[in-house]
Amino acid sequence: MKHSILLVDDDPHILNGYRRRLKRNYDVHTAEGPAEGLIKINSGHAFALVLSDMKMPKMSGVEFLQIVKKSHPDIVRVMLTGNADQQTAMDAVNEGAIFRFLTKPCDTERMTETLNDATRQYELQLAERELLQKTVRGSIKMLVDVLSIAEPEAFGRSMKLKDRLVETCRALSIPCDWTLELAAMLSDLGVVTLPVPIRQKLAEGKLLKPSESAFVKQVPETTQHLIANIPRLEPVAELLRYQSIKFSDDPAMPVEARLLCLMIDMARLEAQGSTSVEACTKLRDQEDKYDLQILDKILANLVQSPEAKPVEIPVSSVNIGHIIAEDVTTTDDRLLVRAGQCVTEAIQIALINYVRYETIDDRVVVLEAA
Repeated sequence: MKHSILLVDDDPHILNGYRRRLKRNYDVHTAEGPAEGLIKINSGHAFALVLSDMKMPKMSGVEFLQIVKKSHPDIVRVMLTGNADQQTAMDAVNEGAIFRFLTKPCDTERMTETLNDATRQYELQLAERELLQKTVRGSIKMLVDVLSIAEPEAFGRSMKLKDRLVETCRALSIPCDWTLELAAMLSDLGVVTLPVPIRQKLAEGKLLKPSESAFVKQVPETTQHLIANIPRLEPVAELLRYQSIKFSDDPAMPVEARLLCLMIDMARLEAQGSTSVEACTKLRDQEDKYDLQILDKILANLVQSPEAKPVEIPVSSVNIGHIIAEDVTTTDDRLLVRAGQCVTEAIQIALINYVRYETIDDRVVVLEAA
């Protein structure tokens, strides 16, 4: 597949010449000047690189590439100019953060070599980002899987929240990237700092005393501070920061943060005994806190979704992705898996091991689609 590249120059004849020289190896797009270039950059098309002339009316190539750098840092930037003085080169490199600096006239061989290097740089950036995302997401998932067995009350809710959030995003056509998934998985991290009696009340949906509620109100801020200490998770901490902010106070709140806030509070009400539909209805009474358009979409999706029915099956038949319908407890009444939790690989192995050790019943109740 050919990489898409954008060529920006105020002279259409020069652009046509570039197109003829490069169209064999690239999917070539052109823009007559920076204004048109920014429109095409922001159109949603995936450009691997942008090659810009330096001297253009109203906006220089350096200024143009500086804007591209801020809005689309993955796009590799190349500067082409007839002015090869040292200051121009320094400005282009320092302010536009360009990959290469070419001077006119530039022959086809030299330009093609530079663009090939630039597209390889683009591929390397994407590969490194994908590797980082998978590594971080996989590491956090493993951590939460283990903690959900050690602390099923708190981290069982987090895994359930993540799965429901992904499903809801898919149903409502809302983008769900790795930062949103991790924000859901880590949303209850601050709960581990609460005294055990308060954590037990939260798990059982019991009414809290005013003094206990004061502790719980600090959880979002505590969670944010804990996550902010982890490298590369700053965007996750930022999403969780919005949990203590009303939508009416910040209408520019990202849609992902609005959805996460709704889903977290829905889960809290469900833990207290409300159905999903009842939880949505109760949240709607707090119209200053939530985005009611998203809330209504969630409610409409819940009404249309078929209800699942509980089925008892042997532990050997429990698969990853099953939803536990009833709490799984050990023979000494210790909670192992909370109802509503999605079975992960760690939980599946734990269930099998506990059956082998004869500390839980060999049959569990899961939800099966109607």
